Amino acid sequence: METVFSPFEVSNSNIKVGAQNYALSCVGKLETEMEVKRITKSCAGVVKKTKIRGTGHGTGTLSLHIPYALYLKLYGMDGNAKLKQNIAGYGANSVHPTFSYTGLGLDEEGVEVAIAIPQAVVSDGQKWNFENGTEEVQEIELAIEILPDDNEIGMYCVPVSELPTGVTKETWLTNFSTSIVTAPTA
Repeated sequence: METVFSPFEVSNSNIKVGAQNYALSCVGKLETEMEVKRITKSCAGVVKKTKIRGTGHGTGTLSLHIPYALYLKLYGMDGNAKLKQNIAGYGANSVHPTFSYTGLGLDEEGVEVAIAIPQAVVSDGQKWNFENGTEEVQEIELAIEILPDDNEIGMYCVPVSELPTGVTKETWLTNFSTSIVTAPTA
C-alpha cells in the first residue's frame, strides 16, 4: 500500500439493520470522530505523563440519499401497530435500532480501503427539510453514535488489497462481522 492515504470519496456503502441489507449507491459524505480517554500522571500538581487511549465510542455523520424504507427503519418509524398500514409516525414508540455501516473508501490515487462501523445508532431526532424552488436535491444527514463491539472497537479499516484470506469486498460490505477481523485464539 502507498505510504500516504488521503481520504477522497466513499463508494459501495451498505447499511445492515438486523438481517436486512440496504445497498447505498449515493453517499455524499462520511465523517467520523472517535473518542479517547486521557490518563495523566501528575507530580506536585504538574502533569508528567499522558496516555491517550481509544474508547471504541465515537460520533459521525452520514450524508446520503437513502431509501424510504431504510429511513423509516433507522428512525424507528416502521411497524407501529397503532397506525394503519403504510402510515409512519415518529414519537414515543420510535426506538432507533442498532445498525452496521460498511463501505469502500478511495484516496486520490485510487487506493481502496474497506471501512466498517459494526455498531451504530442514529443519534438525532427525525428531521426533514422541504425547500420549494431549489435546483438541487439535498442529501439527508444522519448523525450517528458509534458503539464499541465485542472487541471494544468502533471502527475497522483495511486496504482492499490486504483483506484477510477468504474475505471479498462483497463479504465485507454485506456480511461484515467481528469474526472476519478477529485473529484466531490459540
